[in-house]
Amino acid sequence: LFPYTTLFRSMGLWRDTETMYPFQATDVAKAYQKDVTLLVHDTGMGKTICALALACLKLEANEVDIVILVAEANKIIQDEWPSAIEKFTSIDWILYHGTPKKREKIRGNLPQMIVTTFDVVKRDAAIFPPKRGRGRPVPTPGPLLDVLDDKRVLVILDETTRISNRGSDNHKAMKLFIDTLRDGPGCTVLAMTATPMERDPSSLFDLGRILTPDTMPTVSDFEHDYVLSWDIFRKPSHYKNLTPLDTHPNIEPFSQRFDHILLRKRKTDPDVVDFFPKRREMPPTFVS
Repeated sequence: LFPYTTLFRSMGLWRDTETMYPFQATDVAKAYQKDVTLLVHDTGMGKTICALALACLKLEANEVDIVILVAEANKIIQDEWPSAIEKFTSIDWILYHGTPKKREKIRGNLPQMIVTTFDVVKRDAAIFPPKRGRGRPVPTPGPLLDVLDDKRVLVILDETTRISNRGSDNHKAMKLFIDTLRDGPGCTVLAMTATPMERDPSSLFDLGRILTPDTMPTVSDFEHDYVLSWDIFRKPSHYKNLTPLDTHPNIEPFSQRFDHILLRKRKTDPDVVDFFPKRREMPPTFVS
């Protein structure tokens, strides 16, 4: 790994390296060398800064032609991402939103970064045929993928809840989006979340089908090897073989299927704890 003090080359796009903690810069350096990264940092640890730093690195090194930042609409409407981009970077960006005609105009003159939502990607990256019967046909590439056909792309996914259900249109559209970009000149993916795997392995499996399909089992194998029991609605309720400590012989621990893409940091980690306020017990408050 190159030292975090020399993380940026020309410094043209990143405004101030002092805004990064060492643990952040170290994970950015690790992500820089990966095609896919699942950045799992506790809430409030600066995942936004890590994502923007990686975008600056990739753009300055001429390793990508464009950055596609996909977030929940509230993080864009409430100015969270736009203000962070303006504060920390000099990236030429635009909000990819609005009417179909407005989005078409943006596609005709793409900047270094477009900021958009999962719903817009669902509309412009995938075309869903009319629904007939119970099933829905597989989507085909939409106009956003057409203009990215010859480009090297960095995709940043802020929070992954919307694409962690393989039955949803958001999941199907994002899988088509990433799979199609991988068939082009180049595609790098940074997915960010604060949700640990242990809360819902099924959602993580569905996310893995997008991020690292080569290491994911089939649906039937996942259910056979990692689901222990089901609820009355036929949804997994308890799991097995999640970690090396509780895995049966001849079965790969589920957590290890993500080892090559996972960067996990907690506020209690030794290289992190000193940068955040100490936790303290508050006295009970009684209300009538």
